[in-house]
Amino acid sequence: MKIFMTGPTGVLGRRVVKLLVDQGHQVVGLARTKAKAELLKTMKADFAQIDLFNVDELVEATKACDAIFHLATSIPQKPMPKLKDWQMNDKIRVEGTKNLIVAAQQNNITKFIGQSITALYGQQKGRTVHGNTSIPKSQIKMLESAAKMEEIIEQGMGNSHIILRFGTFYSADAYHTQDMLHNIKNGKLPLIGRGDFYWNFIHADDAACSIVFFLEHFESMKGKTLNVTDFQPIESRELLAKVRMLTHGKKPMKLPHWLVKLVLGKDVYGFLTNSYRIAKDSELNGFELRRKSYLSEIESIVPIYSLDYLLQDKIPENSRTSCNFPFHRKNAYDCEAKSQWSP
Repeated sequence: MKIFMTGPTGVLGRRVVKLLVDQGHQVVGLARTKAKAELLKTMKADFAQIDLFNVDELVEATKACDAIFHLATSIPQKPMPKLKDWQMNDKIRVEGTKNLIVAAQQNNITKFIGQSITALYGQQKGRTVHGNTSIPKSQIKMLESAAKMEEIIEQGMGNSHIILRFGTFYSADAYHTQDMLHNIKNGKLPLIGRGDFYWNFIHADDAACSIVFFLEHFESMKGKTLNVTDFQPIESRELLAKVRMLTHGKKPMKLPHWLVKLVLGKDVYGFLTNSYRIAKDSELNGFELRRKSYLSEIESIVPIYSLDYLLQDKIPENSRTSCNFPFHRKNAYDCEAKSQWSP
């Protein structure tokens, strides 16, 4: 099968590329730069060095493709991102998705898999949610584009699509995993209220495997929106305690809800504290997780993070970026990749 993919060199995308190539599929990855094109070559994938926001280039690049995977995002890599920092991510989700739908329609592509996020369920006060649970009409600002993206896919592709709402990705090579470990170790991630709200995670390895699984079962799954997590929701206080123990971290600050909302704003506050528990739906009964839960897997990630942290300290202060280890990410990925995670 010939598959066109956006985001092929990201934390999720490069794993998906490897799995597909290993299974004999032809992958054409969208490469924004020459460096990304070269990386795709090393992964034995083809590339199209084009612009996601140029619909004519997309139509040409997706000719003769059997499927489109829209896995591109641009999540801000800042400790305290502002709304303007989400603009490119919003553009990818809305304008980029519209252009991909046009390309699919013009080239009669009948398989479209889109990456979304479980955070769309909003504040459910810890209730269990399923793929058919309605999402709130009103979303926090940084998630409005994800809801719009889902609507664009559903309207543009009819039943010829699958939307996958993923929990928060984690892996040794993911910036946001390293950032969270860094903040917990240094007591910078506070305990908000009682910390009794739930977070839902999925290892990047399992997220990648799930995409291949749904491609293989596309005909029986098409037209559906499905949740993909490790189905082991964690209370914030439990996560903080576990990671603090593993990293020998500082005691977190305890902050009341009203103060966090006042300081961070209602959108960031909502993103941190919206509480829901993702349940496994029957469509995923045939899918086997390799990484069973965040709490069990983080034990193998912390030593990799700790090594990076020590090496980072060897770099002069004015040469470092806070908790951003660009020269060690590949090593972290290679280390984790030694485990078996092919479907």
